[in-house]
Amino acid sequence: MVIERAALDRGSARLGAYLRAAPATLIYLFTLLVTQLTLSTVDNHLGQRLLISESTNLANMARVPLQVLIGSAFWLDTSPVVTYVALATLLIVMAALERWLGTGRWLLTVLTGHIGATLLTLVVTTCLLRRGLLSPAVAHASDVGVSYALLAALGMLVHRLPRLRYRLGVALLAGVGLGVVLVLDQEIADLGHLLSFLIGVGLFPLVPRAVRAVQVAVEPVTADPAMPDPVAPDLVAPLPRPRTAAEPLSRWHLPRQRAHPTPDGPRVSPWSAAEPTNYRSQWPDPAGRE
Repeated sequence: MVIERAALDRGSARLGAYLRAAPATLIYLFTLLVTQLTLSTVDNHLGQRLLISESTNLANMARVPLQVLIGSAFWLDTSPVVTYVALATLLIVMAALERWLGTGRWLLTVLTGHIGATLLTLVVTTCLLRRGLLSPAVAHASDVGVSYALLAALGMLVHRLPRLRYRLGVALLAGVGLGVVLVLDQEIADLGHLLSFLIGVGLFPLVPRAVRAVQVAVEPVTADPAMPDPVAPDLVAPLPRPRTAAEPLSRWHLPRQRAHPTPDGPRVSPWSAAEPTNYRSQWPDPAGRE
């Protein structure tokens, strides 16, 4: 029992330290919980009026664009079960992104993904309305949620994968999946999901330079067939150390001479120098002997 309590305390301490490193995510989730409690305490008619007043539809964008661009990210128009699942997913993804990038880059990523995808979908909606391909009621429809910010964060987290081929593969699979959903449902919101994810992937310059340097370092190096194979350092014979001008020449570095007795006196062997020299008298003995 004591061991289980100690393990539980350690886990709680680690979770607290993990969440304290993502303060903006906690503030964002707290605001979402407050707005959800507000919707749960009012009737359905008033709740729908609140959601429509904060929606990024064409009517609100023509009157109060800044208010609805920011405010629409703090409301959820879903069932209670989907809402709590979305909040749990948001906590996991946003906390991981903020701990990785820092609060400033996290905020820039979320705002760019949410606002950028919203503006692009509004441009497409306006074009479709002018061509008569959408109902005029779309200009006053409810359009709130955290999906654009969440998918932008997921797109940025793709760059946390260590290798380039992994990042490209995951981004391609996710993009194709969102594109298939768009083709099947043909909803403007699905177009916004695809655009926000692509915006998150395109925000690669926000990745810290230290992380990019590590990712480049772990990339495998392809051998050039034209270049010779490198030799292991332990197999390379060490080169002799060159003698400097200030280093004295020891007698042990000179060739030894051998004298052979002959009737006419000592004779130097043919492989030695022509004139015998007493090198011992010129150089001191290393042992200190005369």
